Amino acid sequence: MANRVDESIARVFAGGAVEICRQIGAFSANKNLATVYHMFLEQSGGDPQRLMESLATLHRTLYDWGWTRAVRAGENLCRLEGEYERAATRANCLTAVGFYSEALKQLKIQAEVRETACQVWSNPLCVYEISWTPR
Repeated sequence: MANRVDESIARVFAGGAVEICRQIGAFSANKNLATVYHMFLEQSGGDPQRLMESLATLHRTLYDWGWTRAVRAGENLCRLEGEYERAATRANCLTAVGFYSEALKQLKIQAEVRETACQVWSNPLCVYEISWTPR
């Protein structure tokens, strides 16, 4: 359902340009992490890895298919992996990039989210690499 909503927003407000989904994801994180999901920020204790691990659990709350997991990939590096059971769309993946980027901004740290693989591109998983500069 969320994929269809994001794609519909892109079609109506951006002429089909799914790049707007980054902004949708950022807006969602900004609004929801300040209210409904504020406990994710609090529980992270300011640790980006812990935040990403918590946010990975959100997938099963929002979707009835697939999974995500956060894997520590090195010092100051987390890899978020998602299996979307052949339901991945560019809208969904770009929304995720925007959401995770904005979530990290809430920690007031310098961080970067890069999408390195996508099931839409025939990769086995959708993968986002999150790196940050420690305080």
